[in-house]
Amino acid sequence: MLDLGKAVKRLEQRGILWLTLADSDYPESLREIHDPPLTLFIRGKSLNCGHYPLAVVGTRRCSHYGRRAVEEIVGSLPSQVTVVSGMASGIDGYAHRVALEQGNETVAVLGTGVDIIYPSVNRSLYRDLLRRGTLVSEFPPGTKPQKYQFPQRNRIISGLSRGVLVVESSRKSGSLITASFALEQGRDVFAVPGSIFRSSCTGTNTLIKEGAIPVTRGSDISDFWGLERRHLPKKVMKLDSLTEDEKTVINHMKTEDPVSMEEIFAALEGRLSMSRLSSALLSLKMKKRAMELDGRRYVLTNEDE
Repeated sequence: MLDLGKAVKRLEQRGILWLTLADSDYPESLREIHDPPLTLFIRGKSLNCGHYPLAVVGTRRCSHYGRRAVEEIVGSLPSQVTVVSGMASGIDGYAHRVALEQGNETVAVLGTGVDIIYPSVNRSLYRDLLRRGTLVSEFPPGTKPQKYQFPQRNRIISGLSRGVLVVESSRKSGSLITASFALEQGRDVFAVPGSIFRSSCTGTNTLIKEGAIPVTRGSDISDFWGLERRHLPKKVMKLDSLTEDEKTVINHMKTEDPVSMEEIFAALEGRLSMSRLSSALLSLKMKKRAMELDGRRYVLTNEDE
């Protein structure tokens, strides 16, 4: 017979909090949905989404446009907005990253146990969320990834949120499942308009045609929810503010896709040593001109138009 007291203690020793529907700390927003999870397992900071939690979801195979949209919108959300997502590759992971960089609270709802890092390329993101964010799952610790678990957890992503923002989604994307749950749960649904020529934008464009609120900047959500806009200093990064090594690296990163350090090094054809390249990338990150994604891949940000 299971000794609940011992089970809870073992989880606590591993830094895992176990909540049930009967607990007072169980999120009220989840209690009201059609199929609330009976249990929640939590790592990192306590699960407190505040008054303005926003789910940000989208395709795993996001384009440069999708990443820039997340940077622009999530990066300008007011500080009281908590970013909720699923720690998947692509839009989800990028939303967590930008939220962490901006100092917003962020919650990752996993389709595995909270002690399982999936996908493995998100290992560094998982560690950052463990330190500075919140990881939550309805699946017991040790639960490995299964396909059915990810659509199932999407109801929790929307259930924890006041609204759902869909960024870059095809018609068959799992993010549309989250949007569907959001509608059933009475949440606001926002969508980023995209190119009519890209299949990865057909889902978001369809959502807008069906009544979703179009969003092109964070202030659209702030205004809709009656929040004060976040006033950020205008980022102006001229090439003359960069070192010669940094300029060289940027000129070899003019691509829409993330690139690894090895790919940049190969493209440089001996112009920089690996140590100078590493130093230049670190400096570009500190200047907010480049962002490091999981798997030690890099992408330019705030590019001169």
